[in-house]
Amino acid sequence: MKEIALIVHEDATLSTVTGAMDMLIHTNNLFKQTAKPLPFNIVLAGEKPVNNLLTVSSPFVSYCSFEQLKHPDLIIVPAFYGERTATLEKHRNIIKWIGKMYSQGAEVAPNVQASRGAGSCHGEGSPVSAGTRADNAVRRFCAVHATGRA
Repeated sequence: MKEIALIVHEDATLSTVTGAMDMLIHTNNLFKQTAKPLPFNIVLAGEKPVNNLLTVSSPFVSYCSFEQLKHPDLIIVPAFYGERTATLEKHRNIIKWIGKMYSQGAEVAPNVQASRGAGSCHGEGSPVSAGTRADNAVRRFCAVHATGRA
């Protein structure tokens, strides 16, 4: 079973979290209906020990803080609202945690939103090809934080 962490924070564009989560939930449900082992452990992960941002009524989804999540296989990073540099600075602890998990073998998938005003690790409104490698995504995510440029 693969552990998938979906990051939630107060500036996240929640639709970029729920879209990925819906696909994972429906996949788990299909496997359950066919009596096969579930492929995903879906975890909403945030900075706080209690999730007040996104309530999900699904037996396939749990919530924990970053400190409680030790070795996710995949981290899905949501797009976010707000000015990129300020938002990345505000969530510096999330970026450090992502870097730590990546160095321990986790894959990282940035979730981009191609609308004006929403930030992502690739800049406002810049689409990323489906072939973007996780190491490139982490490097760029962290580079934006460090330099303010994509």
